[in-house]
Amino acid sequence: LAGFEQGEIRLGAKTRRGMGRGTVGKWGVQDLDFSRPQDVLEWLKPDLSSSQALPKRAGSQLKSLTDKRNFFDLKVTFALSGSVLVRSYVENENLPDSVQLKSRNTGKNGESAVLPATALAGVLRHRAERIVRTLVGDNKAKIEKILHPLFGPDDLDDKTVKKSGRQMVSRLRVEEACLDKTIEEIQTRIKIDRFTGGVLPGPLFDEMPVWAEDDKGWSLECRLWQPSPAEIGLLLHVIKDMWVGDLTVGSGAGIGRGTMRGLTAELIWHEGDNLPPQSWRFKQADGQIAFSEGNAADLEVFAQEFNDWVAENQLVLSTVSG
Repeated sequence: LAGFEQGEIRLGAKTRRGMGRGTVGKWGVQDLDFSRPQDVLEWLKPDLSSSQALPKRAGSQLKSLTDKRNFFDLKVTFALSGSVLVRSYVENENLPDSVQLKSRNTGKNGESAVLPATALAGVLRHRAERIVRTLVGDNKAKIEKILHPLFGPDDLDDKTVKKSGRQMVSRLRVEEACLDKTIEEIQTRIKIDRFTGGVLPGPLFDEMPVWAEDDKGWSLECRLWQPSPAEIGLLLHVIKDMWVGDLTVGSGAGIGRGTMRGLTAELIWHEGDNLPPQSWRFKQADGQIAFSEGNAADLEVFAQEFNDWVAENQLVLSTVSG
């Protein structure tokens, strides 16, 4: 019950990609005797007003227990440098050909723009693979050695999984991100003939990306279960690329969409085994990164661990810059 209250237990598929998330705000208990017709009728009623609250809040006695789980939490706030568009195609002829994906959360008209966790995880995986491939080359076995435990296999169908026994769940959980305050504008685009450099007569289409109304930004939230220091180092390399605007989200990267700039970051490594958690907090200020908790040297250790993993696998060492 405590797990449901705290949102730790998720239901359904793709729970590592932001789905199945929910919390229970209040529990109620009914003491019924099914040998009594009155209690049977009470159980059949949809109204639970007669239920009583739990004698003690669910999980209140669990706080004294030691959390021995091993995970790395990452929460980074980004601001949009321009527009972003994660396509959602509509059938209404009065709307543009593609609009930003939305969720029925708090926002304008009861909806807000979202960056789905599947898209964010795909962006992280693609850049992580690019980093490892730069060091490994086209050695598929070594690329899979570090990527598959993190993100899960991506090229196996059901038959292959059953035959090889290589099915595994991603140890990286990525949450859906909401863009609460956004501005929508319709953009009309054309298609260029690559041979002549002129405009093709037919392909004229409309898109409606979104811009942020302010610089409060959106939060990328991830949790990596049972991480090794080398895996944390690879994840930090990917986040650094997004922080400086080199890694885009959504479509239209070729015309400047989806670029981000980092604002704040909060990192927590809970190693378990009765060890105190390590935490780092920093923000972008006047072109520099200012730490309010922890220091950059400790984070550089993770990058060095990734370099050591590279060396152990006879790869070319990566260069780490601040």
